[in-house]
Amino acid sequence: LAALLMAAALPVTYFSASHYRILGGLEASARLHAAEVVELARRNPAFWEFDGLRVSGPRGRSAEERRRVYARGGHLVMEAAPRAELPWPIVTQQAPIIVDGEELGHVEAALSLRGVLVVTLLVSLASTTLGVLIFVLLRVVPLRLLNQALARASFLAAHDLLTGLPNRGLFGDRLRQALARSRRDGKPMAVLCLDLDRFKEVNDTLGHAAGDELLKVVSARLSAMLRESDTLARLGGDEFAVIQPQAKQPQAAATLASRLIAALEAPIDLDGYQARIGVSIGIAMTDRDGSADPAQLLRDADLALYQAKEAGRGGYCLFVPEMNHKLQERRAMEADLRRALETDGFRLVFQPQVQLDRGTVTGAEALLRWDRPGSGAVPPTRFIPVAEDAGLITPIGNWVLRQACRQAMDWPQDTTVAVNVSPVQFRQS
Repeated sequence: LAALLMAAALPVTYFSASHYRILGGLEASARLHAAEVVELARRNPAFWEFDGLRVSGPRGRSAEERRRVYARGGHLVMEAAPRAELPWPIVTQQAPIIVDGEELGHVEAALSLRGVLVVTLLVSLASTTLGVLIFVLLRVVPLRLLNQALARASFLAAHDLLTGLPNRGLFGDRLRQALARSRRDGKPMAVLCLDLDRFKEVNDTLGHAAGDELLKVVSARLSAMLRESDTLARLGGDEFAVIQPQAKQPQAAATLASRLIAALEAPIDLDGYQARIGVSIGIAMTDRDGSADPAQLLRDADLALYQAKEAGRGGYCLFVPEMNHKLQERRAMEADLRRALETDGFRLVFQPQVQLDRGTVTGAEALLRWDRPGSGAVPPTRFIPVAEDAGLITPIGNWVLRQACRQAMDWPQDTTVAVNVSPVQFRQS
């Protein structure tokens, strides 16, 4: 706005300055000519007898100026003017002719302002153009850049920076919208939770750059399997989720899960290394009234994903209410395991290792046993996986090692003891 105002003020200022300069020059010219007429009148008293004498103007600046001498009665005595009429608009200045204290007439000097107006118009056009350019540069361009920056910031706030997929926040918003539409239309919808198999192996072996490239390829393959109405999001790490609205359930969700699994069966080239990964999928669906809570729906899909992984990975599982009971049982078992670790609730038994040709015991294998309060003996095949998932296997393994060595100290010198160690514990330093 300031640039436009300055552009508008520039030609006005130029015209005003030129106008005052011309008026000042005309006034000086009129006074000078009046002085000349006074001198002529003194030399020739009959000067006033001329009637409209016209004299062509001299060359130079005065060639564009018209001068007239009028007697006291207003009658034209003499005129000095250019050959062509002065073009409009015209400005004039007058000066009195005074001889021996008596005013005998006056001199009128006139000049055209057309040249000044033409120049002013050109200056106005140039300054307006310059003002518009300055306005565009200072207002429109920064505003457009600001809008682009805001749009980019808004996109980054709602999308995953690596893959460009919706992030957890945007996924939650679209899930609420899909649930509202499901309630309105009376049609069930499905949520699929995906977790990549063997992704950690690729990340640990080839590095994070290869892991990032793998996630980009996976995102592209998964996106190619979806409809426009579906939403694929990256929730974090190697976890993805899909919203599948407006489809016949549960057949549509099962079909989509099979297609997603098949899409990741082909190897992925990572700079010459053929990475083979898979995906496990958990599926949760709403009722026809769409009354499910978004958070609960995600938890149900996550429970189904856990069951799919337990079943051997590379497959999918649909949520059923019984899974909640399994989850509660697992949480209760995890709490009891922590309590047993604090109170020495575990015990060891030893399976002897016998050299058959001599019939002598050469060593023993330590086996962990747990008598759970209220449930009795729990097989290791049930509580060891829970301890591994809960991060308890390392302190339990350390307890087993210490306890086995402590008891083996009382055995004969040539007797060995063997202890099974979880692969999870092997990954620790």
